[in-house]
Amino acid sequence: MYAKQAMRVRLDGKEDNGPTLDEDENLVEDRSTYTENEKLLLCKALLDIGAWDVVHNLLQRHPKFSLVSCAPVARSLVRLINYLIDPIYNTISDLGGKRKVRRPYYWLNNPKAPVQISDYDKVEESIHIILALGPYIHCDPILIYKIIRIIKFYLEGVQGKPKTEIYYTFIDVLDEVLLPALCYLDANCAIAKELWTVLEHYPYQIRFRLYGSWKSEEKARIHPTLLRKRVDHLKNVKHLMRRISKENVKFMGRQLGKLTHSIPAIVFDYILSQIQLFDNLTTPVIDALKYLSPLGYDILGYCLLEALSPHAPQNNKKNSDLSVMLGDRARTKHDGSTIAPWIQYLSTFAGNICKKYSLDLVPLLQYIANQLKAKESLDLLLLKQIVEKMTGIEAAEDITSEQLEAMSGGELLKSEAGYFGQLRTAKKSATRLREATAHNDLAITLCILMSQQRNRIIYDESQVGLHTKLVGKLYDQCQDTLVQFGTFLATSCTLDEYARKIPQLETLVDEYHVDCDVAFFLWRPVFSHLILSKYEELRRASKAHKKLTQIQLEGVYANASESVLEPVVSVMKSYLPPKTWEDVSPQFFVTFWSLTLYDLWVPSEAYTREVLRIKQLAATAAENKEFTSSKRRKEQERCSQLIDKLQDEQRRQSEHVRRVLAKLEKEKDFWFAPRTQKSAKNEAVTAFLQLCLFPRCIFTAPDSLYCAQFVKTIHLLQTPNFSTLICYDRVFCDIIYTVTSCTENEANRYGRFLNALLTTVMKWHGDKNIFQQECASFPGFVTKFRATNTSLAESNDHVDYENYRHVCHKWHYKITKCVIVCLESKDFTQIRNALIVLKRILPSFPRVINLANAVEKWVERVRGEQKDKRQDLFALATSYIGQLKAKMPSLIPEEAFHQKATPEKTQVQAVKTDSKVQKIVEVPKATGKTSQQDTKDGKGESIGQRADETKLPKVVTKADEGKTLKPETKTVRIKTSEIKGNNVSDGSTKVTSTSSSGGSNGAEKAKISRKIEIKSSSKEKDIKRRKIDDSPSPSSSTNTKSKYTSKK
Repeated sequence: MYAKQAMRVRLDGKEDNGPTLDEDENLVEDRSTYTENEKLLLCKALLDIGAWDVVHNLLQRHPKFSLVSCAPVARSLVRLINYLIDPIYNTISDLGGKRKVRRPYYWLNNPKAPVQISDYDKVEESIHIILALGPYIHCDPILIYKIIRIIKFYLEGVQGKPKTEIYYTFIDVLDEVLLPALCYLDANCAIAKELWTVLEHYPYQIRFRLYGSWKSEEKARIHPTLLRKRVDHLKNVKHLMRRISKENVKFMGRQLGKLTHSIPAIVFDYILSQIQLFDNLTTPVIDALKYLSPLGYDILGYCLLEALSPHAPQNNKKNSDLSVMLGDRARTKHDGSTIAPWIQYLSTFAGNICKKYSLDLVPLLQYIANQLKAKESLDLLLLKQIVEKMTGIEAAEDITSEQLEAMSGGELLKSEAGYFGQLRTAKKSATRLREATAHNDLAITLCILMSQQRNRIIYDESQVGLHTKLVGKLYDQCQDTLVQFGTFLATSCTLDEYARKIPQLETLVDEYHVDCDVAFFLWRPVFSHLILSKYEELRRASKAHKKLTQIQLEGVYANASESVLEPVVSVMKSYLPPKTWEDVSPQFFVTFWSLTLYDLWVPSEAYTREVLRIKQLAATAAENKEFTSSKRRKEQERCSQLIDKLQDEQRRQSEHVRRVLAKLEKEKDFWFAPRTQKSAKNEAVTAFLQLCLFPRCIFTAPDSLYCAQFVKTIHLLQTPNFSTLICYDRVFCDIIYTVTSCTENEANRYGRFLNALLTTVMKWHGDKNIFQQECASFPGFVTKFRATNTSLAESNDHVDYENYRHVCHKWHYKITKCVIVCLESKDFTQIRNALIVLKRILPSFPRVINLANAVEKWVERVRGEQKDKRQDLFALATSYIGQLKAKMPSLIPEEAFHQKATPEKTQVQAVKTDSKVQKIVEVPKATGKTSQQDTKDGKGESIGQRADETKLPKVVTKADEGKTLKPETKTVRIKTSEIKGNNVSDGSTKVTSTSSSGGSNGAEKAKISRKIEIKSSSKEKDIKRRKIDDSPSPSSSTNTKSKYTSKK
């Protein structure tokens, strides 16, 4: 009745002070009731003479705690308990026998009185007397102190020893007596702190069970006066939460602290329920909780877990009068596409509270591990926030290009310029998190569970009913948290300790079924550490190690790397099918996955930019008049030392990159199989893309840049049997399936990867001198492969500069076409990923005006269609349109991008491609160059280039001579108006391709005839016909429908 009346709300605007004392007669302590009740008088008299056996029988005949709830009876029982524990308390008290008894005991010589407790062996005999008193021991706080200290002394003495029966008996004392008694003591922080000295000796499982029993409704129903206390506290905390703000947080924090000293669970439940509804309360509440006791912080952690748990018992009680929790709430939004906001609010609150105050992190981490075992990944958001707030390591995809460049440097550059926050400000909290992860091997357990959960999210049958967008969100969250947590583990301790923690690479792959990308991600810091340690060992083992030349040091590093990675190579041989190693070597596979961007490239601009920033910071500190002279001097010294460390780190990284590149120079000849009849189809590039490039370029943002830099590195190393042209062509020519299969964050990383590749491609495209230096005579740009090994390639076997520009135009056109296919689809994932990729590659694509117009047209269409349907797509499209229009003045026409073909005179030229069928195309003579070559040496044939599209090479061997392929017929329908970028009337274009090949005189011949028929309207009478090249040209007439035929 009292609880219901306290929860009522008045609608007339008047303040309700709640129920009065007369409204609940069961809670009134009436002295006349005691004097008129002979049973109570008898019970008190028996206790005064020490007749406990008689009183015990009398208590059993009445409802539990009905007699001791009377204050005179409780006080008499308190005196009896003081008499019982006096001997054992004197042995552990600092005063010992000097302590004086306030009043003499009447039953010292009474034979019927209970035997006093002199040691812990006799505690079991008399503990039921303390349990009979229950929470009404609150009438004597001194007795509470005595019992707490007796229990504390015992627990300190049995640490690390087997648990006895008394260990669990004291748990009953805490549950039935001490914790409920704390509710009656208003703001007694001393007892709360003393009580924590006992509870901290128990594991969190026992503590949390005690907290759950303490806040349960059953406890309040047994003790009616406790129910009244809880209701009064709830009214007070509601009053405070309605008035808390940033301005009065100090005063309100003190009031909250007083409330949490008595009944903390009720206070925290209501606070968390308000944070779930209003996220703007997070900051003032966190500041207000600084007045809590250690016991309060521990109970706050329990309440956090209970609020986050989907199966919390309190969440399922709908008709409870005492519960202030919000009930069983959905963990996703109503449409099932995103995580519910209240989980995000609680996770953010938990991360901030764990960083600022000393909460026990082991229960939170163990809860996340248990949820992962139960195939629940929503709670990874909690781990992500905890790691981000406590360590400063972020998992943000919106990282800037400058920060991404800094991430390729050393640890100091990463900490100073790679993150939004400063890592040095989170050292203490990071240490606490590291100690918590060492409990029960939670660090490696969480890493393995997260890596397994990544695949389970997509392929597990229990996830079938989830929305596609939610599945992508969960996968991204799992991936980001895994990378974030793994980065923290590698940087929070020494690499020797880290190597001892993680299982062996073979164990991760075979026993735990961890994917190769995750296994190498966890082991990559260890590989670098072991190689450097081995390098120093071998270098010092040399007699003249101080006089070793640079070449000798590079040889020592190569030997150290080989000795460390050789066991890994043998493990990877059995990881993949034997057929895989016919195209690429296991050594190349391990080399690719063991290196990082730090090993291949020195971010000199990032180092320079950070040094300038620190110099400006020092200059600002020197001019700051608010600083004292000593503070200015210390700040300048700190900045000076930081600059020296950054410059030294840059020097060490430069030396390291030289050693790594020298090692790769020695290994490059063994990476790819030589050109033989068995590998004539050039499957090496395919294996490289499938096993290495694509899996890693979408793993993290730095990995996306690493993949692009690695392709450039093996090209500049002039790696034999590797075609850079084919690699780039297969990446650019069809990105539809890759873009469609990506999640949102993976699309961001894939866009960064494409942008890095396009940056390199356009660098070669923009300057002929650079092209001649880095591409002209390199094996990656060879257009004719020979079956026999030759030491030197002929000069006409390589792509020249103008033909390379045609290839670049082809790649830009292919990207445009693929993007338009994604945009015109009605699938949300394709449209979203296409827009994300377009935003990421905007610095490098588009470069041609007509291609930009085609892309802009389709993005505008998507923007108009999604304006009232999906606001996220509308925002993406609007953002891209704005950035594209700002870039429009810098775009160039097609004629400036590459030399276009003229249709007057053409010549037939045979072109070998990467496909199975050779094609005969028309190459215009207007280019001023003759590409037709005729080689009859039987070792190979030449490659011709079209004016607008260079066909990529195919290996031709003697075994291919005499083979005849049956004609193939393909029909494709495209819309000419979409690609040309002009106002061509809509119509369907039918393209029929027939190809055949036959052997003649040891050389292959191919033929393709294409007929393009455009349906014209009945009103049109004249159709103009002209010959054009095979690729769509945006410069066609706007109102002309043409039929184009290419003949041999």
